[in-house]
Amino acid sequence: MKKFLIAALSAVLVIVLCAPVSANVINSNHYIDYQRFNDDESEWEVYGWTVVDTEIVRIGYVLDGMEFVWVVDEVDSRSNANNMAPNDCFFDDELYAAIASMGLANGLADYYSYRIHITLDTLAMEKGEHMIEVAAEYSDGSLGNPFRNNTIEFTKTKDAVIPEESSEEETTEPEETEPDVTEPEESSEPDDTEEIVEPADKRGDFNGDGEVDNKDVVTLFRYISANSESTDPIYDFNDDGGVNNKDVVSLFRAVSAN
Repeated sequence: MKKFLIAALSAVLVIVLCAPVSANVINSNHYIDYQRFNDDESEWEVYGWTVVDTEIVRIGYVLDGMEFVWVVDEVDSRSNANNMAPNDCFFDDELYAAIASMGLANGLADYYSYRIHITLDTLAMEKGEHMIEVAAEYSDGSLGNPFRNNTIEFTKTKDAVIPEESSEEETTEPEETEPDVTEPEESSEPDDTEEIVEPADKRGDFNGDGEVDNKDVVTLFRYISANSESTDPIYDFNDDGGVNNKDVVSLFRAVSAN
């Protein structure tokens, strides 16, 4: 099995490593090995191994185009992939050594081999089609997908199950209706605040919904992934004269700081 995987890796390395790329573009060298639900569809998992040209520092995902969710903040080194945690990413010493010994690095001085495992809690997820993108943050500060599968689609066939705790919280809410009686006295005062109008165009509002949040980070990430040669200054969020993953990172940090 290992010989088959290494042979597949060699073919992909030839294609990827011979292509001219900039320092900010991260190249993946393998597809996802499997994606699947458990029996009751309460969890969905994705697993794969990859070889990239820049060190990975954390792993996460974007579900249904919403926002970045980081699930692995510490990436260590191991040689055993049999006991991976539900959310896990580690540098695979064994795979790295196999690539080196078989001469499959194709002249690349620095390369990194990883195994990645992500598990989603899907119990409360709505029935229907969903989409996930695996996301990696690299040591140079850039963001990218560590796999060739840019988006993974899956379908949940079972209805969402709402945890019982949420229904208990709803039963306590009617007790808080009494304080609302005093609020009408203040309702006439906010008239002054209605005169304050937010500008129609906001810097960083790439999806045009009037807010600058993680949804805009995803929108910019996808635009740059699909338009790697773009020079449109609108997307140059960090004002360095280029349009690349550095702009995604700058926007992500700006949103996280607010």
